[in-house]
Amino acid sequence: MQLSSDVLSGGLGRKNGVRYRTYIQLKDYAKTRGTEPDLEKAIDAIYKNPLRESAVDMLNFQLRRQVSDETLAATVLNLYRDDSRLE
Repeated sequence: MQLSSDVLSGGLGRKNGVRYRTYIQLKDYAKTRGTEPDLEKAIDAIYKNPLRESAVDMLNFQLRRQVSDETLAATVLNLYRDDSRLE
């Protein structure tokens, strides 16, 4: 049985899932802009841990609105710093 590459993407879930899309968008942002250490930790937390439902809802809303990378990064940082909804 062969699985399509857009169905699975390892530990981040489906390629159309919020965790995968957020992780990829922020990783690309970090590569081009350089980031603060807390954002790197938040990106790492997205990779290593499932998201809480409240974080999924908030990030899905942001991604559907096609917010800028800076806005998405700020949202992720707030989630990470305020109440660890990313862990």
